[in-house]
Order: sequence, then structure tokens, then C-alpha cells
Amino acid sequence: MTAVKFNFHKNLIIAGVLLASFFVPASFAKADSVGDVKTFFVNSDYDEFSRNALSATLRNVSDKAYFYVDDRYWAGLNQFTKDTFVTSLHELGTQFDKTIYPKETQFFGSEPSPGIDGDPKITVLLEDLKKGTGGYFETGNFYDRKDVPTSNEREMVVVGAESVSGLGKTFLAHEFQHLLSFNQKELIRKVSEDVWLNELRSEYAVSLVGYNDVFGGSSLERRLDTFRSEPSDSLTEWPNLSTDYGHVALFGEYLVEQFGQQVVSETMKLSTSGIESFNNYFQSRNIKENFSGVFGKWLAANYLNNSALDSRLGYQRAELKGFRIMPRYYILSYPSTYQLNYDLEPWQGSWHQFSLYYLPQNQTIKIDYNSQDGFKLWYLDNMGNFGFVPSGGAIPNKGGLKPS
Repeated sequence: MTAVKFNFHKNLIIAGVLLASFFVPASFAKADSVGDVKTFFVNSDYDEFSRNALSATLRNVSDKAYFYVDDRYWAGLNQFTKDTFVTSLHELGTQFDKTIYPKETQFFGSEPSPGIDGDPKITVLLEDLKKGTGGYFETGNFYDRKDVPTSNEREMVVVGAESVSGLGKTFLAHEFQHLLSFNQKELIRKVSEDVWLNELRSEYAVSLVGYNDVFGGSSLERRLDTFRSEPSDSLTEWPNLSTDYGHVALFGEYLVEQFGQQVVSETMKLSTSGIESFNNYFQSRNIKENFSGVFGKWLAANYLNNSALDSRLGYQRAELKGFRIMPRYYILSYPSTYQLNYDLEPWQGSWHQFSLYYLPQNQTIKIDYNSQDGFKLWYLDNMGNFGFVPSGGAIPNKGGLKPS
């Protein structure tokens, strides 16, 4: 018997934020008009000039939204780029009215309307943001200023001004989902959604509205690139790095391929959050699966990526079939023992490939590992056999444990 011993350590970090507040919608206010100038509180962490507030002018009104443009950004444009910007801004308004708003509200649920400002239109602020920031969403804007002093008292999202003629519609689709999620989860169901799942839905919203249909140059292509560059990262911890978005985007695509779009939309409508909402969804639909098992199969799919061999162990979309995570590689002889020591965060994958120099037909590989509660180890052999290995257990030899 060839033995492989694993010693694992896991640091479990649990962070929670509880925000409770109430607001009473104002009576319907006078509608904003093109040319109106407003002062907006903004997040200095994302602003190009670290501002806490800025002046912006309303430069387009669509059926569903007001589009305010950062005055400092506007002042830096020449007349030609201003004309081009306005044309792109009108197209963005059309995209929001005809595509983003109807598809996302039908799928995820509605926004608060008329909301705290008494106006059914959404406000979109086009702000001069730091490089690498496409947009952001602030929950404080939903509350009265006496409760949240920096509230803009509007249902609003922020999108990078520079993106208007490019990825602006992608960023708007992403941020609008956050607005819908806040209403559906926090305001209606009184539950705070896990950040990673909220971001997963926003990443999937881009696919939902069709902006990932053409893969080349799409948000999904960019997310795949970042995922491939650093595949071993926690799915659920959220330091807000590009790799975090790559993970939730790929996992979201995998979930929809395996269980249909409803796994994303229906978990929004449950009074639970994060992993618990998936387990509740599977149970309510009599699906013989749980989140841990799905996560393990996703890890295997990112290595094997062969849906023809097993639909659970690969992606169906053509553009997602052409990648495989490269595992750490080891060559073992019989008999021998190999020990690995490293740390894993919660819901972080790590891939290891063991090639057997010699293994008798009747022998198996025994696995021992130590960890805190929750760690699981999955195996995948040469024949595509896949399963969970308990500590002290052995990988069953189904014809796939062969010398390589």
C-alpha cells in the first residue's frame, strides 16, 4: 500500500455586520430635470481624488433612470469628447431601460419603488473613479440622512465615468443587482447576504442580460483570466481583489450549468443567506446534493474539465472548456509515504496530482489528514472516478489507479 499523509491547518474567520434601520418613503418628489446640479456624498476609497463629496450635473434622463455626471470629470473633456460622451450616455440609458432593468427585476425581484426619494427612477452617478474600479454600491443611500449622515437619500448606484463608452453597461448591470439584492434580502426579508454570494449574483447578472454572450472581450473572459492566474483562493472570504471576482464568476457559471438559472434567482428569495440558502434550496427541490458536494465537484471540474466524461466534472460552454488548472505534481513509488503540510482557508481549493511509479493491481492509496471541522478531501482518478475520502480512508481502486 502506498500511503499519502496530509496535515492540514485551517484558520476559520467569521465576520458579520448587522445594520438595522427603518425609513418611511417620502411623498413623490418633483422629478429631476436635465441640467440640475446636485451634491453627492461619495466613497473616498474609490474616488480618483479621494473625495467625500462631489458636484454632478444631470445630463440624461431615461424612462427608468437619472444619469448624473461628475462635474470635475466633465470639465476635463474637450467638446468632441463631450459630444461622444453624451451619445454613449444616451445609449447606456437605452440599455438600462430595455435590457438591464426588465431582465434583472424579472429575475431577481424589484427595487424599492418609489423608495426613500419618492421617485421611481434609479439614480446613476458617473463618477471619476480610481483605475480598476468599475463601480460601487452604498447601502447607506437607502436611509434617511438623520440616521445615515452621508446618505444621498436615493436608490442609486455609481459607475465609472470613463467606462461609459466601453464596459459601462457591464458595470451598471453588476451594480444594479446589488441594489435589487439589498431590497430583496435586507429590506424585505431582514437578512444580510454574504458578500461572496451577493457578488456572485452581480457577476451572473452580466451573463443574464446577455453581455457575456460574445466571449471575446467580455467580463467573463476577464474573470476567467484572473481565475486561471490564481485558482487557489477562498471562494467565500472577500478581501475585494480581482481574484475574488474571478472565483465567484466561474462558480456562478458552473452552478447555472448544473442546476439552471433558478439556483441563482430562487436563493435570493429565501430568508437565509450564503451557503445555508443553497442547502435549503437543494432540500426544497429534492435535489440529492449539498453545497459541500457541489463545491468539491467544481474543484474537480476545474482540473478535469471534461463534461463528456461526466457532466458534473466540466463546463458546458465552449469557451470554458479549454482551460484546466495545473496541479502540483508528485511521483510516488510503491511502497512509500508522502507528507504535505500547508494551510487552507475556508472553501479554498488546492490541487495535487500523484503519479504512481508502480502500484500492484490489488493495492490502494490510503489518505490520512488532520484539520479543524469542515475540511474535506476529494479524489479523481485516471478514469474520471470521483469521490470524497474520509481521513484514514483509502481511494477505491476502480481501475483508475494505474502507473503513469
